[in-house]
Amino acid sequence: MTHLPYRLGSNFSSKNALVFFLVFFVISSSLIADPSARILFDFETKKDLATWTNQKLDNYTEPAVDIELSDKHVSHGKHSLKLSYNGGLWPTVFSEAISIDDWKNEKILNADITLSRDAVVCFRVMQEKSTRDNNWDGFAGRFERTALLKKGNNTLVAALCHKGDQKFVPKFGKVVRFEIALYDAKVGDSIYIDNIRLSPTDMSIQELPFSQLKGKMPNRGHHLFTVLGSNLKVKNITHLASELAPDWKMPTPRSIKELETEFKERYLEILKLNPNAKLAIFRDGQAGFNPKKPEQVYSAWRDTYISCHEPESMLTVKGIINYGKKPLQEIFMRHRTALMKADFSSVPKGSKVLAAEFVVCRTKDFEASRCEKMPNMWVMEACNRPWVETEVNAFQYARHRYWSNFSGRAWEGENPDSLPLFLAHGPGQGQVNSWDFTHAMKYWIEQEKPNYGFWLYGNSKDWFLRAHYRESKELASRPAIMLIYE
Repeated sequence: MTHLPYRLGSNFSSKNALVFFLVFFVISSSLIADPSARILFDFETKKDLATWTNQKLDNYTEPAVDIELSDKHVSHGKHSLKLSYNGGLWPTVFSEAISIDDWKNEKILNADITLSRDAVVCFRVMQEKSTRDNNWDGFAGRFERTALLKKGNNTLVAALCHKGDQKFVPKFGKVVRFEIALYDAKVGDSIYIDNIRLSPTDMSIQELPFSQLKGKMPNRGHHLFTVLGSNLKVKNITHLASELAPDWKMPTPRSIKELETEFKERYLEILKLNPNAKLAIFRDGQAGFNPKKPEQVYSAWRDTYISCHEPESMLTVKGIINYGKKPLQEIFMRHRTALMKADFSSVPKGSKVLAAEFVVCRTKDFEASRCEKMPNMWVMEACNRPWVETEVNAFQYARHRYWSNFSGRAWEGENPDSLPLFLAHGPGQGQVNSWDFTHAMKYWIEQEKPNYGFWLYGNSKDWFLRAHYRESKELASRPAIMLIYE
């Protein structure tokens, strides 16, 4: 049995601790020089090495990590710290030999790390008064960060004083413990760490990655989202919602039966002008998606839920969970989002999309819909990774294949995690929600763009506290795409 880097509710030596991961900015093959920096750990002597040991907590059963000095991948002095792994979910080492224990005036923590493969490395700092509890106070009392690192040399820049929930909090006392962990270690993995240091020099917001910005969405003007079916270019979902708010109308609730009846009536009207038109409904467990085999049951829908909530201690607990087989789960904002994909290979190449709708149902329990109270917006943002339903989480889209940023929140460059593209959008409608998906289907079927599915999320003015996913026992409530094509 493997465990998280810390055991929830366990006692930590003689003091309680604040667990926090550091906000990392990864700069491959580059070291950052700061004359004001002070060395926290430099791993030069056997005495330095002797202060490091494997994690010691109640119920901690990760495979032991081999700890040694090395003359390879040295960025300062003559030695680095080499950690060699024998597998494990979060194998962790720590030191309580803290040379600088008062961090109230520190702004940045740096570390130089070299890896033989892409990996997720975790640094954790413990303070006197914090706990390892998994309630909100425990989460808010820890500042944790993980680093999605690339193969080779990486210099990490960790902002300690960022506003919001992901910051170092001096009131929790002096630093008493420093931990290093590797996520989902492979047998034979090794990493090299050197020159862990602190700096009182702050960084501008323009130098920080998206994961350090409380807004959690792109807001630097580097790119705009294209909104299919319109001429709009927007910064994010909030911008889109503000643009369309004047046109918002109170929704008219519809049942699933009413919604599907209306779409089938629409199909009959389209048949009058397009006698070769076909109707397909892509819903897991339901027949009717393949006109050539009307009895065939559809089984190619994939969906999951991913949590990337701050503070970071929530991410290390919930972010590693795979929700690919959960029948009911929330759908909320981009940091608590659904990821969905439907296979359309039964639609012949060269087909023309005539109409399409995407349907999602909330459950009847928990909180009632907010959608009738105020203008709200939902979007379907294009994913750009071949994610695996039973392996994807906030760190990885498939096992040992990592997002560039948590939950695929990286939209820039030639090969981003997600595309700055809203495939579809619209307001919530209550229990049963449907959005025009015609342009999304044209994008995949007519333009033959790669189909990696989409993120479904809102702007917080509406909330599916529980929604039906493809494993729901209520077949008719499972998500679906209704398509008319020729």
